[in-house]
Amino acid sequence: MKKVFSIVLMSLSLLTAFTACSNDDDDNTVVCILPPHDGQLKFELDADSIPHSPHMNAYSQEAFEKNFCGKGWECLSVAVINNDGWSSRQNLVGSLLGWGPTHYYIGSGGRATAFFYSDAHGYVNNGLFYCDTSWTYEPASNTLRMGDGTAMQIVYVTTSANDGFCYALSRWGKHANGTPVYVVSLFRMMTEGRLAEIRKRYSADWQTVEKQP
Repeated sequence: MKKVFSIVLMSLSLLTAFTACSNDDDDNTVVCILPPHDGQLKFELDADSIPHSPHMNAYSQEAFEKNFCGKGWECLSVAVINNDGWSSRQNLVGSLLGWGPTHYYIGSGGRATAFFYSDAHGYVNNGLFYCDTSWTYEPASNTLRMGDGTAMQIVYVTTSANDGFCYALSRWGKHANGTPVYVVSLFRMMTEGRLAEIRKRYSADWQTVEKQP
């Protein structure tokens, strides 16, 4: 399960710099003005080549729970961060064979559901699975950690009554020379109808398959 999650937990997108981004202290709603989603995002690289966003806001535990809990999040795109700090223009979603993005439902009480594709078990429900897991959030670093230890740093969030996006930074394996690969991913908040559709499609229980000899 950990190996599969290490692959499928990376998810988000390409974009240009935000024109504005701020926290509303009155209701803990994270508000951002979004650019077109077809640009690139620039990260600052430290001495160890680890990317950092110069525009990242701090999101409290309360703000995270208000904006994430009780909602489904669909992965739209994943882009590798190049060695110059710019995100690649190539969207890995739909361009890699035998791989698919992971979508999430973030529940209350530290519970979540991941919806993902497993090429190794494609004979079951066309490889579309769900897996119940846990989550914790670390406000000091904006880091969302799932039950297997995989981490996503929340860079930007914007939500409204009917729509929302989340941009996140993740480590995704290594390059051939041994240096780590980082990606920036884009999630879109699902409507209730879209979440119901995802649940219907990704209806095979991964834990049942995982227990098979």
